[in-house]
Formats: sequence, structure tokens, C-alpha cells
Amino acid sequence: MNIKSKQTDAIILALSSKRAADFAQLAPNGRKPFVKLNGKPAISYLIYSLRQCSMLNKVILVTDCPDCDCVPEADASVLVDGDMNQAVLAGIGSVTAGRCLLMSGDMPLASSGSVADLLENAPDGDIVYPIVEKTDMARLMPGKVTFYLDTKEGSFTGSSCLLFDSQIAMSRQSVITRLLCARSDPRQLLGLLGPGLALKLMLGRTSIDDLQTQLSNALDMNCRVYITKYAELLISIDSTADVPLIEKHLSLPA
Repeated sequence: MNIKSKQTDAIILALSSKRAADFAQLAPNGRKPFVKLNGKPAISYLIYSLRQCSMLNKVILVTDCPDCDCVPEADASVLVDGDMNQAVLAGIGSVTAGRCLLMSGDMPLASSGSVADLLENAPDGDIVYPIVEKTDMARLMPGKVTFYLDTKEGSFTGSSCLLFDSQIAMSRQSVITRLLCARSDPRQLLGLLGPGLALKLMLGRTSIDDLQTQLSNALDMNCRVYITKYAELLISIDSTADVPLIEKHLSLPA
């Protein structure tokens, strides 16, 4: 199925997480998307950038926070009372476009240009997973600690966003939610690929093509990766140490 030619809606997740205790002093109930960066919630930077991207139809906010101040900034909002899987499915159920761009709300550096590049140049497939090479990540934010997988083409880290066909997602809910829960951590992806390929990946003896093929076989879907040069599309608030790094970057001249 070709998701490249379809109209796109963006879904932003702003949910409580297992890391809430780490961020309890920085945001209401420790929700990372609401961590203040230079006096402004992280999620507000993301919503603004997505609203500036002409290739997106609408921006849908999915949150378990009933008093979320940034609701008016999105085109639509969905209040959920459940786990990540239920939140994702509620968001997908609210889209009207043929494909979805799912993003975590704690990605304040994602620019409209980085999103447009993904939407315009992503390969055809049921699901597209953006990745970035280590040197590009280090160039943008050298102090950020990130886990990388070594391949024949280089060392890469994954994104907290996914581009996928909305109809496929609703018809294959259990498969989609498995991948969505693993999207932000390449180590969790290894669990979907089986011990053989996981070992090859850890030893740097496999290729991006092998990864795509094995992931497609494991999920019985056409899964593709997109190597982006826009490292800001992959940066989320993973730890409290990231906060001053991201604030510093946001303070740089445009």
C-alpha cells in the first residue's frame, strides 16, 4: 500500500509515563510533554511546528490530562483514560486522512521542515520508521546520551514518531501497538526481530535492507525505514539531563 501519496493527520501523545517520578518537579504529574522549556511547555513547541507544516491536514492531541492548557493549540483533542495502546487507537480513530504521523509530545525540536521532509520523501510502505545516523545526532546535540544500533551502513538511533497507513493500523491493531510501544527505543525493536537478527544487529553485521525485510516478515506488513538528516525529528526528552540541552538549542538564533 502506498502511504506516500496520501493526506496526513498528525497525532500527538501527551500521556503520563513510567518516568513520571523523574520529572515530578518539572511538570504536572511528571508528564514529559508539559516540562517547561524556557518558560513554555515542550508540547507547545511541537504543536506550533506541526501547524506550520502545510503537508498536514490537522493536528490531533491525545492526552490523559483533563486540564491540559495546550488543547486550544491543536486542531482537535481526545481525552483518554487508559494505557498507551488505548490512547493510540483513540487517536487513530479520530483521523480523517489516509495516513497518520504519530509523535510523542516531548519532541520540542521537531521543525516543520523536518516533518515536511519525512512526509514528502518517506518510502512507500505500510509503516515508515525514521532513523538518524550517529554523526548527525552528535552534530545537533553532542551532549545527549542515546542508544545506537550498528549496521553495515553506520550507527543509527530511532525516533519517537511513526508514519503509517491509518486503515492498516485499525485492521492490525495488535501488531501496530507492539511496534508503537517499541518505536522510541531500538533495543525494544530487537525483541520483535528474533534472536538471530538481534545478534547480527548487536555485532553490526546486518544492513538496513535486512532490518526492513526482517521487520516486515515479523509483523507481516511492509515496514520501511527512512534515514533522515533532520536529527531534531528524533530528539525527545529522555531524561532530566536533556532539559538544559534542549533549552539551549531552543535559545539559538533561527
